[in-house]
Amino acid sequence: MTLDYILSKRDKFNGLLIDTNLLLLLLVGLFDENEIGKVKRTEKYTVADFNKLKNLLNHFQTNFLINTNILTELCNLSDSFNNKTDLKFFIFLESIIKTWNEDVQKSSDIIQKDKSAFYKFGMTDASISQLAEQNTLVVTDDLKLYHYLSSKNYNALNYSNLMVL
Repeated sequence: MTLDYILSKRDKFNGLLIDTNLLLLLLVGLFDENEIGKVKRTEKYTVADFNKLKNLLNHFQTNFLINTNILTELCNLSDSFNNKTDLKFFIFLESIIKTWNEDVQKSSDIIQKDKSAFYKFGMTDASISQLAEQNTLVVTDDLKLYHYLSSKNYNALNYSNLMVL
C-alpha cells in the first residue's frame, strides 16, 4: 500500500492508529526534536523520520485513534525519559491524551475475538488488529504485525515504506 493510495482513500478509513514505537517517536519529537536520537526506543530514528510521520498524521488529524494498550506500553517505554525530564514528558503527554479518540475494550473480548493474534503477538498487537479489522489504517514499523494485518487484508502501512518516499 503506497502513501499516495492511502492519502487518496483517507476518507474511507475510520481513523489512523500509530503503533507504539512510532507514537513514541512522534511524541518525543513534539516534546523536543533534539531528544529523538537520545531516547532508547527512538534512537534509530531521525528528525526527518519524525517530520514524515507528523506530515502523515496531519492528513488524518480529525480521525486519529489510540487505545489503552498502546498508551500503557507508551508510558512503560518512556518512563526513564519522563524521569530524565523531571516528569515534564508525562505532563506533556497528559495534555495530548485529552485530545485523542481512545478505543477502550475489555482484554477478554480482545482475546476472544482473535486468539491467534493474542497468542502470536500479545495484547497490544491483538487490540491493534481489532481496530484494523474495523477499517482503521495502522502505521507500524513492526514487520511481523504488518504482514499479519496485510494477510488479513486489513489496512496497514509499513513505516519503512513511508521512509523511502
